[in-house]
Amino acid sequence: MNRLHLAFLFTIISPALFAQSGSEEDIFNVISQRVVSDHSNLSVQILEKEITYYLSIILIDGSFSDINYGDKSRPNWEPQSHLLRVNRFVFGYIREYSPFYKDSTLYRQIVKSLEFWNTRSPVSDNWWWQRVSTPQNLGIIMLAMRNGEQQLPKELEDSLLQWMVKHSGDPSEKGGTNEGANKMDIATHWIYRGLLTRNETVLAKGIDQAFHPIHITTGTGFQEDWSYHQHGPQLYIGGYGKVMLLGAVNIAKYLYGTPYALSKEKIEILRNFTLETFLPCTRGKLFLFNVLGRSIARHNGLNQQASIPMLQDMKKIDPEYADEYEKGIQRISGKQPANYQIIPKHTHYWRSDYTLHQRPDYTVDVRFATVGMRRSEIVNNENLLGYFLVDGGMCIAKTGNEYENIFPVWDWTAIPGTTAPQLTPENIPRFTNKKPNGSATFAGGVSDGAYGVTCYFQNDYTYKQTRIEAKKSWFFFDDEIVCLGTGIKSKSKIKSNVRTTLNQCLLNGDIEIGCQGKTVQITMDGMHSFTDSIDYVLHDEVGYFFPTPLPCVVNRETRTGNWNHISPVDKNETKDVFSLWIDHGKKVKNADYQYIIIPNMQGKDATDNPLDDILILANNSKIQAVYHRKLDILGIVFYEAGTFKHNGLIELTVDKPAILIIRDAIKKQTLN
Repeated sequence: MNRLHLAFLFTIISPALFAQSGSEEDIFNVISQRVVSDHSNLSVQILEKEITYYLSIILIDGSFSDINYGDKSRPNWEPQSHLLRVNRFVFGYIREYSPFYKDSTLYRQIVKSLEFWNTRSPVSDNWWWQRVSTPQNLGIIMLAMRNGEQQLPKELEDSLLQWMVKHSGDPSEKGGTNEGANKMDIATHWIYRGLLTRNETVLAKGIDQAFHPIHITTGTGFQEDWSYHQHGPQLYIGGYGKVMLLGAVNIAKYLYGTPYALSKEKIEILRNFTLETFLPCTRGKLFLFNVLGRSIARHNGLNQQASIPMLQDMKKIDPEYADEYEKGIQRISGKQPANYQIIPKHTHYWRSDYTLHQRPDYTVDVRFATVGMRRSEIVNNENLLGYFLVDGGMCIAKTGNEYENIFPVWDWTAIPGTTAPQLTPENIPRFTNKKPNGSATFAGGVSDGAYGVTCYFQNDYTYKQTRIEAKKSWFFFDDEIVCLGTGIKSKSKIKSNVRTTLNQCLLNGDIEIGCQGKTVQITMDGMHSFTDSIDYVLHDEVGYFFPTPLPCVVNRETRTGNWNHISPVDKNETKDVFSLWIDHGKKVKNADYQYIIIPNMQGKDATDNPLDDILILANNSKIQAVYHRKLDILGIVFYEAGTFKHNGLIELTVDKPAILIIRDAIKKQTLN
């Protein structure tokens, strides 16, 4: 892309041109118009429909008849919709394509509705609405009205600006809510206020604070391994990480080509997070559920399509990597399949207790929490049942749609990959006033960039319901993922069955079971138990294989649930669900398991035993080890100092707990 094209896309004015003009107002005008243009993207049909409806319910005092202005709710604050409706009025008034363009009646309603807001000044119990949402919305409304046939009365605008100063906080304050994505959100409306008042000091401070979180840190923000933390040491690649990325790119777009433009070093950080983490954690149009934090409890929370404009903007501010951003756009938009231009890669994010394994045919991840990482938080009554997410939660995605809006009907004690007690929802621990860390003292992963091994010594005794001990490991290859568990013990005071869940996802087609050389198709809803003879389960082209017989349960059913089980949203959801788990029973003292997942069984016959290359060499309380013949890869987890030997061909000694991956060091024809 040449500079002429960039100039068209961004209305670029170079710093040299600013200097020649000798006018600070040139900068304010350019940035202001970019902000306004960025927020005026509704179609004329939607704009006309919404404005017509809102005009029918607005009252003489400028309020709306259907809004409870006394509401103080934290997550879904009703009064917020007032300013969103005024926003529609404003853009209907200033845009030439609108049937309400320069409409004097609409102008009077804009003034009345803002006067009502200014006088009523609704308040929420959640600081975010006062310090982020309201001042941002007011800033956009006032900037846009500068383009109107009639401007807002100066007294009204001045009063709204004074409200912003009084209530919206200072992004440079340390600690509290002024970190990471929150700092950037607060700084954004400082930028708006600086533009509105032509105040270079306010504008410069807003820009500086908005871009300040774009650095590598061990606190809130971008981590050294390109993961993202918010609210302490807590994985938040989605949720806050997404907010941070989208907001930073948006502001960078407004400032491109001005003296305030984002530096090359900070663009590189945004690029690395986007390409190394943000996009790989997306399959098709959806996020993997493990990276969302409490956002998992939001309707359509996995959907990534709102990120497409950000990726388009990254193409413009970072044109050297435009092709890579475009690949993500093609996958997320659905113009290309989920496997489009995916390169095999394995990453263990050591700062965040998170493993990501990516192949063209599938993406799989595993999440856990050591003593240094927090469990998945409950805030604003979101993620109410998510306690077990960090106990080895495993997302298995081919198309990316496998878990779309499944969460209201999920059994939250049967999260894929976890070993957990079978509890009723009311017995699942909830911690709203504290944010406990995990309990694992030995867990982590090793990667060579293509393959890897991850382990998690689960020993959570925090609550009487959760006292499960297990040593779990995952061995990641091209076509297979080997999952081992040993030393499983239940010390829970609530005597419930303990189970290891292989998957719980949306049902897609029939289920095939392999038992003692025979195949059975499960086409009817219901729970199907297999005591000790199951060889494999095949569903949605994902194969689950059992080298040794295990008591398994296969379940297919239609479930109905409400989002209010996990969040404040009152919305029913009905889904067809496939579940598969190993039942360890109630009084578990030393159970174990071994199963192998082949995430892409397309074109493979499960009865032909596609596991010939896998050798499970050890699965005990001291060592778990797997060898892949074809790849000549040996993975070993040592839970304590010791020696691993096999058939006189291998001998490895470690002096402390360790995770190893060894490649091209063993003669595959001799190891059996």
